[in-house]
Amino acid sequence: MAQRKQFYVKCLLLVLGTSMFISGCTSDSMDRTVDPKEVELKIHVLDPLLFDKTKSTSERHQELLKSFPIVYPIYYSDILLLGDVNSPSAPEMIDLFCDDEQWVFAESRIQEVFSDMKILEKELSMALGRYSSVFPNRSIPQVYRLNTGYNYGIYPEGDVLAFGAEFYLGAEDPMVKRLPNEVFPAYARLDMKPEQLLPNLIKALILVREQSSRDEKDLIGLMTYYGKVMYLLHLCIPDVSEELHFAYSKEELLWCQKNEKMIWTTLVSEELIFESDRKLMTNWTVRAPFTPGFNEESPGELGWFIGKQMVKDYMKTHPELAPVGLLNVPSQEILNAYKPG
Repeated sequence: MAQRKQFYVKCLLLVLGTSMFISGCTSDSMDRTVDPKEVELKIHVLDPLLFDKTKSTSERHQELLKSFPIVYPIYYSDILLLGDVNSPSAPEMIDLFCDDEQWVFAESRIQEVFSDMKILEKELSMALGRYSSVFPNRSIPQVYRLNTGYNYGIYPEGDVLAFGAEFYLGAEDPMVKRLPNEVFPAYARLDMKPEQLLPNLIKALILVREQSSRDEKDLIGLMTYYGKVMYLLHLCIPDVSEELHFAYSKEELLWCQKNEKMIWTTLVSEELIFESDRKLMTNWTVRAPFTPGFNEESPGELGWFIGKQMVKDYMKTHPELAPVGLLNVPSQEILNAYKPG
């Protein structure tokens, strides 16, 4: 097995060396688009009613149970972690949350930043319309805005797609500036901007619903899985700047594009592609200020970027393949089609 792996790495290095002369730079543009289906979406809002002090806590609790019988128990028990939603002490637990000064302040900032959600609803309707075209057998989820007490930025479960609006107030928002560095480091707070919400919603939806396609046996399997997710995400939100797809800055995405060949050379020369070490796989695919082994100008999650480049090359050579069919393509086939840089 080791000899086979070394032989394959040598072949990849040879191909990489020649491709620098014969292929030039691969375009970062997508080679296909999808037409959106018509979707009329309304974002359901729970947090104002939860914090409405003009009504008693019991009234608010019963109204939320009646108006949102599916999502409110999830919100109460799984997101706010307050216990059993049907417990006699449920109103008391709500008071503990809604009387906490920091969550009251967070709610005031949510009401300010998200005072008008018509634009978000329009953009999300378009994105979910394309999602429906890409995934014709998948349902369109119901979308909910919540104040989660910084427990969940996105909560995708079944036909529920909820977001913690406090995670998207803006890096300079006074609420975000209150957050402790040890829990929310600077690089994480930079992502807490309203324009990051739409990409994160659709990305989370794809990731959760397509988990059965996740391949964790080695780094190439994980990279190509995330590459598939990013490619399908791009089809759903083609009008959103690509750096937001990755939650990168413009400078970070540019660094990736300029250094794609160097990144791939590192993967091949250090024989990392077929590596199954969990720590190494985490270094390449988990959110971080930069990727270990590269300078601090590099972003984290380089495996997602390289994975998408690989998938783009594969799809360009297989125009007959429907986007959803991409999920079933083995990582080896995608690797064989890749031309770095």
